[in-house]
Amino acid sequence: MLSTPDLYTFQNLIFVLAYAFLGGGIKYIDQVFDEKIFNRKAAFILSILAGLIMGYLIAMDPPSATIFIAIVLGVAITKKIDNIAFYLGVLLVLAAPLFFRLSQTGTIALDMFSIFFLTVAALIDEWGNDEVDRWNRVNGVVKKFFYYRFTMKIMMAALVLTGTFEMIYLIAFLAFDGAYGFVDWYSQRMIRNRKGLAYSWL
Repeated sequence: MLSTPDLYTFQNLIFVLAYAFLGGGIKYIDQVFDEKIFNRKAAFILSILAGLIMGYLIAMDPPSATIFIAIVLGVAITKKIDNIAFYLGVLLVLAAPLFFRLSQTGTIALDMFSIFFLTVAALIDEWGNDEVDRWNRVNGVVKKFFYYRFTMKIMMAALVLTGTFEMIYLIAFLAFDGAYGFVDWYSQRMIRNRKGLAYSWL
């Protein structure tokens, strides 16, 4: 677990950038196969890198293990692992911790309580994000809440406020989510530009 008496350290910067890379990389892969944009070869390279980085963080950092296991469970249960690059990435996520722990003694003590609640939050976000376009009569604030997947953000903030996680994990998660959202925005803008349509943030 990261020790963060001072948030402004090089270690924390690299940690946050790793989360951002994972968030952006996952959405990039998603859009390659769902929307047929970006570069397919780059998606496979990203799946390998993302799988190794996520696997390393799961192996070496218990709070990151909690966060990423919840995310993987959320997308697995909602059947979002639906292309060969994601299959490869998940395989590495599962195998990499075993490799990285070979030289370590003991095992990671997983926080099953936090994993459960973060997984539920991830499932709510996935469900809401899938359904939001069909909710024509729903209040705009509610639509934005699910479009931008706020359930897991709120749960992460709650875990920080209760002392379960250090603040750096909320910052890192927001970097993950922000990079994911940026790639989504950029890809949707590319798609709508091809069709001659203006892009809207909802």
